[in-house]
Amino acid sequence: GSSKNPVYWEKKYAVWSGNTFAGMKNLPAGLIRLVGRYWEEGKRYKVKLTASSGGKTGEVVIEVKKPRKFGTTFNNIKNVKNTEFNLDEELIKFGGIYGISPQMIKGQIEKETDFTPAYRYEPFSDLAIQRDVKKRSSLLASGLPFVINVNPSSMGGLFPDGHANVQPIDYPRSPMVIADFLGSNFEKYVNLDGLYVIDSHNETRPLTKELGKWYDRFRRSWDNAKSLTKRQLALAARVRLADEILQGELREKYLQTAQTRVVASYGLIQMMYTTAVVERFQETGDTYGTDGTTYMARSKEETPPELLNEHAFAFPRYVDFTLKNLRQVLKKGKSASLPDVVWPEGFEKTWEMTFQLHNPGEPGYGSTVVRKSKKYRPSAE
Repeated sequence: GSSKNPVYWEKKYAVWSGNTFAGMKNLPAGLIRLVGRYWEEGKRYKVKLTASSGGKTGEVVIEVKKPRKFGTTFNNIKNVKNTEFNLDEELIKFGGIYGISPQMIKGQIEKETDFTPAYRYEPFSDLAIQRDVKKRSSLLASGLPFVINVNPSSMGGLFPDGHANVQPIDYPRSPMVIADFLGSNFEKYVNLDGLYVIDSHNETRPLTKELGKWYDRFRRSWDNAKSLTKRQLALAARVRLADEILQGELREKYLQTAQTRVVASYGLIQMMYTTAVVERFQETGDTYGTDGTTYMARSKEETPPELLNEHAFAFPRYVDFTLKNLRQVLKKGKSASLPDVVWPEGFEKTWEMTFQLHNPGEPGYGSTVVRKSKKYRPSAE
């Protein structure tokens, strides 16, 4: 048995327009909707439903059982050590205990990394931290492990062994300045269709402005500009701006040492190391880490940032972080129990709002996660 309510129930249902989540609507009077929410190895999750009408009463017992898979794709994937593992089993293991729908997690993995163990340095977050005295002294203080120095050359400590499958680029293994990394990888930080530099930091605004200037200059001055698409002109502007960062007038603005280990996001779902050393275990008791301690210890050389790219290490921290965001959406204080049923906004809408908090700088992030999760519905076969 279990003290958890095995199912979530409500009097709303999700409305879809094709594969797009369009919101929630109320069910007709007398109907409720059930969603299996919890499952854990070695426990049975049952609920008895009783209904009465016209003097007659009936009941039915429903048991939540373990799904075999979620969707028909990416059931097995390769981890950061290039070894295949059953992703669906891991999502059941970590999501089922705490009531985070595994198919929702799978949708978020697709959104974040398309099922690859990923590494992404965040140069604009790095700039923001380095220009903020308080944040710099907390996260990049001299003597802390994994802080990189150009002179004398140091990567701040050893890398984990066996990380042979890191996408889309491997971890940088030698010190560099931000200009060299940003200029060489600028395509990863530019949205050509929207003609902007990706990120919500103030640090990107000057570059977005420069990108627009080069685009307008090419559009006005090139003889063949009318025969080119907007995307082709944007690509030319991006290439030119990258060159300006690498060896032009903009280079001097980005000569800070690139903290490519500390200020980076890792893993299938992407968690920033700077988040992991600040956020504290709160929602999972002492199951994954002592309640109140940070997800990662900032001063320990034995826990390098790249451990976040190992799913067994990252998933417990992801679960706690996601439940914190769920608590915020449900507007429940830290000491209050999270309600298992009848969320005011409805099941899918609540999860949409919860996932949006994972990446508040990207409009529509939460709805994209919910939309992608639809293709990973649980199956017993």
